[in-house]
Amino acid sequence: MVKIVGMQFLDFFDFLTNSVMMPLAAMATCLLIVRVIGVDKIAAELTKNGALFQRRAVFNFMIKYLCPFFVAIILFSSLASVFGLISF
Repeated sequence: MVKIVGMQFLDFFDFLTNSVMMPLAAMATCLLIVRVIGVDKIAAELTKNGALFQRRAVFNFMIKYLCPFFVAIILFSSLASVFGLISF
């Protein structure tokens, strides 16, 4: 009978892990690749042994801009739905 933010105890932790922590981990992964590792090292790893990386520009754009943007949308929409700002 314990409720946190209007949810049962286990429902709250399910929401926390699925709707908050997973998008944060995805955002951290994108930032790790872009800032720490660097997209050039990823490209060098993929082109090792003479393989082609034909969509390098698309990958760079997606990992730098699109993925963090959409992950932020997922995070904010899940938080807004819990607090009643939007409904699905």
